Amino acid sequence: MKKDAQGGSIISQLLDITQVKWFSRWLMIGFICQSVLIGGGYATGRELVEFFMMNGLKQGLYGMAVSTVCFALVGILTFDYARKFRLYNYRSFFQSLFPGATWLVFEVGYIFLVVLVGGILSSAAGTILQQWFGVSYWVGVSVLLVGTSLLLFAGGKVISTILSYWSFFLYAVMFIFLYSTVRHFGMDGVFGSLTRDHGVAANSNWIMGGIKYTLYNMVSFVLVLYALKDTIKTRRDAVINGIVASILMMIPAVVEYLAMAPTYPSVLQESVPVFGILKNDLGGGVLLSAYVLMLFGTSIETITGFVHGLNERINSVYQEKGREMSHRMRGVVGFVILIVCFICAKAGLVALIARGYSIMAWYFLVVMVLPLATVGLMRLRGKELPSVSENIEEAKIHVEP
Repeated sequence: MKKDAQGGSIISQLLDITQVKWFSRWLMIGFICQSVLIGGGYATGRELVEFFMMNGLKQGLYGMAVSTVCFALVGILTFDYARKFRLYNYRSFFQSLFPGATWLVFEVGYIFLVVLVGGILSSAAGTILQQWFGVSYWVGVSVLLVGTSLLLFAGGKVISTILSYWSFFLYAVMFIFLYSTVRHFGMDGVFGSLTRDHGVAANSNWIMGGIKYTLYNMVSFVLVLYALKDTIKTRRDAVINGIVASILMMIPAVVEYLAMAPTYPSVLQESVPVFGILKNDLGGGVLLSAYVLMLFGTSIETITGFVHGLNERINSVYQEKGREMSHRMRGVVGFVILIVCFICAKAGLVALIARGYSIMAWYFLVVMVLPLATVGLMRLRGKELPSVSENIEEAKIHVEP
């Protein structure tokens, strides 16, 4: 009986890796951050071209190092502040940083970001399956809507587990992609290209490129607050998780960047660089299908992360009334939000928001990084600020049970 129990425990841990202590303590948060990041961070490769490769092939890697350091700093500060004051959703988190109702300046930007990401990815989902698998456009959109709604219905625990497991698949596909390019172009074609003169003028914008990339994507840290309660207990935990998360978020980006390196500088003109390499240089086949499947799954992951953050904010209002947001309501709210995002995309609103996307990087610098680096850091050092001191008491703990 004892052996059966032990066997059952092992199987249970295999089925839910978040039960494994070392994984849940040191890796889970990072994998969830990476899952939320990839949809808008580097799924198609174009993002890496815009922020890094445009500055020069070698300089792009320097920029990615800058992003990794910036992610680590923001992650450490976010996690430690949330731990210290037990703030597990973005509403309570920013209420503690801003006086009165001014915290809503973050929520306005966040809602715009949800509409932008949700609209782009929901529309792209239909196109992905239609273009590569010959499936109806509406089937792709429907699968994404239903899949995301089911994850939201299942709740935070299941979301953490699914996002963690899918990250393993993503890592496998990325490394196989790099291995395939090395086989096709040779070691010199991949790594030698980093030091070769390509006749393209490099510039020093790689520092700003790395910083801007972080600013675009640092909201990922706020979206994992719900998972911190049972994971980060001490400042040491916050520091280690912040560093590990930044590394896990950027490893797939670096791998993908290296896989695209042999096609530099022609890759700079590609609208979807990864697909061009997979189809034209590597011959498509199973790897292309696996990448498309991975991309579709990560679209669901990214949207789920954004909408779950909004659900947790809504749930905080329920909790103030002594109630909890039901799982059914979470799924319904998510489904409705995605429908709205899809309609906005079709109506051209997403394209309008996207044109001001660069402004959002500086917007989140003002409404997230600066408050954290000033008010947040001072509070962590034990200094009370009269304008926001009462807010920290009013910001109750809002965590999904």
